[in-house]
Amino acid sequence: MLQAAAGGELKVALRSYPRPTRSTDALVNEPDLLDQHLADYLAGALHSRLVLVPPAQAQLVINLPHAGSAARGPAAPQGAMLALRGEARDELAGAEVCVGEGSPWQAALQKEGARLKAYPSSLRASVAFMGGECRFYADSRAALEGLLQLPEWRFYRLLPQRLDASSDARVYLAGDDSASRDWVRDRLAQWRRDGGQAKAWAGHADELLSDSLKLADGLVCH
Repeated sequence: MLQAAAGGELKVALRSYPRPTRSTDALVNEPDLLDQHLADYLAGALHSRLVLVPPAQAQLVINLPHAGSAARGPAAPQGAMLALRGEARDELAGAEVCVGEGSPWQAALQKEGARLKAYPSSLRASVAFMGGECRFYADSRAALEGLLQLPEWRFYRLLPQRLDASSDARVYLAGDDSASRDWVRDRLAQWRRDGGQAKAWAGHADELLSDSLKLADGLVCH
């Protein structure tokens, strides 16, 4: 982190994927909003410019599988699940659950015996669920409550189970530097105290709702 501050740049790799668009141009990968919020916060704390790079070139990797030294952030908001209204069974044991890659509720779901099907984004997971690929779909409660306001989601219901989250941010350092890892852990705690975490999750719910509306309008999601 000292090296990043001295160089004036923080090189970060994070999740990215295409989103529905009203443009006729080819779809391109866009950063995950949660990851982007956190990356911006960490770069600001270092008074450095954020540069998005592939994982092999990154000083920090956010929420992507990585072999580096990890600093875990505060727990995410409570999660929930959706099911078809006609689905009579609510138990998770043996059931397939659609989730977005890096979902902080994966551990809670697996503890209950669920079989997870992970997709590149929450939107892709929701589309897969609506397509019948899973019995349940898990995300933040706020995100799911937003989806249920849409006409095309009127056939689904919110389950009573509440999912406790593990860390909602896994930040990996390129090297095994305990001082930098402690710095990142402290910044993650400060991110929560400053309201950045809550703002990022609210943005996640808004983004999922917005992208779902675009799909309802017949736009393409790859």
